Order: sequence, then structure tokens, then C-alpha cells
Amino acid sequence: TMNLSNIWGNFKSIIGFGGVPDMKKVGHGIPDKERKCESFQVFLACQGYLNNEKKKVTLGANAKVKDARKAFGKPMRQDNVVDSDGYVVSEEDYVWQHSKDCTASFGFKYNIQNEAERGFNAVKEIKKDFEKV
Repeated sequence: TMNLSNIWGNFKSIIGFGGVPDMKKVGHGIPDKERKCESFQVFLACQGYLNNEKKKVTLGANAKVKDARKAFGKPMRQDNVVDSDGYVVSEEDYVWQHSKDCTASFGFKYNIQNEAERGFNAVKEIKKDFEKV
């Protein structure tokens, strides 16, 4: 049987879809100390279908995770932001909540369920087009 899970599994194996590689491990510092940072060195990794991109940016003291997304410098469809331990974080969190020694690391990852649905819907549309011929 062809279901969403099977289609997504086949799709991932064809294009080599993987996780965000080699994210810099940062850990979590003492909140009272991190809150006082004047700026943050932030390591960013963006998951791609065929390759991954990395950047290092500097963000201000009051920066939020959503500012890290903007600082990457390009629109992205990756729904999830993860910390250096791989946990999904809120884009409304402050960077200092996920930093240690004024350094943070975030990855932008695809939400597998959303991507599977997009792929499944695309296949359905292609099927409709072929049925018209």
C-alpha cells in the first residue's frame, strides 16, 4: 500500500534528506550571566535537501531566536528551529536562553510531517495532470 509514510520514506531515500550536520555544541550557561551579554556569537546551520548551509553571525543583547532566522539572510521553508542539543525551541525565546559564554547555536530544520504532506499533495497534483491527458 502507498501511504504518506511510504511516500516520505521513498522521497527521503531518493534525495538524501538528512539532519543538520555538525552543529556547534554550546550547552546552556547560567541565565543571570547570559542575560548580561552585550552581544552573541551565533552559529547557524540550515538543513537543505541536497546540502546544508552554515553561517556565523553576531546578534545583539536583546536578540530573539527569530532574529537568528532573519540574520541567515535568505527566506527559508524550514519550520523548526533547534538548539545545539537538537531540541525544538520557540522563535520568541531570547538567544541568551540558549547560550553559554555569550555563544549560541541554532539549526533550521524541516518539519518531516509538513514536508511529507507537501510531497504527497504534489504527487496528487501530478497524478491529476496525467489523468487529464
